[in-house]
Amino acid sequence: MNLSNVQSIDEIRNIINDYLRYYGITLRPDKNILITDNSPTLSRGTLVSNIIENFGCNYYYENGQHKYLNNGKAERIRIYSGTIRHYIAPSGLKDAVITWTLVYDSTGIGAEIYVSGGSTAQSFPAGATYTKCTAFTTNLRSKNCTADAANDKITITIPGEYQVSMSNNGSSGSANVSWHSGIFLTDSANPTGIICPNIMRDCDLVDVNTKGSFSNNGSVRVENVPADIDFRIRHDDAGAVNFTVVNANISVIHIGSL
Repeated sequence: MNLSNVQSIDEIRNIINDYLRYYGITLRPDKNILITDNSPTLSRGTLVSNIIENFGCNYYYENGQHKYLNNGKAERIRIYSGTIRHYIAPSGLKDAVITWTLVYDSTGIGAEIYVSGGSTAQSFPAGATYTKCTAFTTNLRSKNCTADAANDKITITIPGEYQVSMSNNGSSGSANVSWHSGIFLTDSANPTGIICPNIMRDCDLVDVNTKGSFSNNGSVRVENVPADIDFRIRHDDAGAVNFTVVNANISVIHIGSL
């Protein structure tokens, strides 16, 4: 470290900071000291009231921004006010500003929509194409997802593995109809929606207006966000058939990161 040609205190501070940052240490004017071990590939936590609030890999904090310590990916875990959050960032260049993506939140990631006591018949056309069920009326809860009963869907905003559950109790407008149901995922890679093959169920309803049930449960891998989850059904009859949803719900729960 050569200080022989410096012209100001700011230059000295910058040279010292550059030197220390190589060893994972950054000095800040506000005295929130950033610390780590001696590896240049690791970041550090922010020392606040003797509690490590942030720690992770390949980043540092400077002038109100998180930046890459070295070329490559970065990760950060924040422990604050009783919560734990995990953030990741794609590969970036040394000293570039980081844009974090939240991948875990201990307060929860999920949502649910439902209908109770429904009585509106929906017409489903003949053919092999699944049609979205439009019976949902109420948003029950949402956390880091969007419950959207008005549009009969849940929007996932954080990539990850999700458990999707759907139950549907309703009646057919015609006798002897075989109904087929499935959970659909719509994202940038599948703009018209794609059925989740592990979350499909069938139900044969023999009598008119006799209630039958679907119960669809399984896991979904969500890589592209935002992504919509909805419930669609079809039938094998020759013409359009009504189906009346009486009670139904869709819920999604985050079960792991990608």
